[in-house]
Amino acid sequence: MRPVFLTAFTTVLGLMPMVMSMNVDLVGRSISFGAPSTQWWTQLASAIVGGLSFATLLTLALTPCLLVLGDNLSNGLQRLRQGSSPSRPQLDSGNRFQHSLGRA
Repeated sequence: MRPVFLTAFTTVLGLMPMVMSMNVDLVGRSISFGAPSTQWWTQLASAIVGGLSFATLLTLALTPCLLVLGDNLSNGLQRLRQGSSPSRPQLDSGNRFQHSLGRA
């Protein structure tokens, strides 16, 4: 979970200058905002940041929640098919677990 978050976070952080239309001129040693050369890159960086943030949220939050929900529903349906509350296995004299319905 941590590597996914850290990778997404550093990518989004690295794209922030592009999202804010920052133009860095290394030769002239100046930083400007809203230069004509940044217009296309701003849209591209915004799409990448938005998509990556949304995908990371789905991966780290929604996917585990849906997996737990599916497991809980499966267990609930299994209990309904058995017709009663969940029974606990009991240890019989032969050192084997025996189900309370009488099956080994």
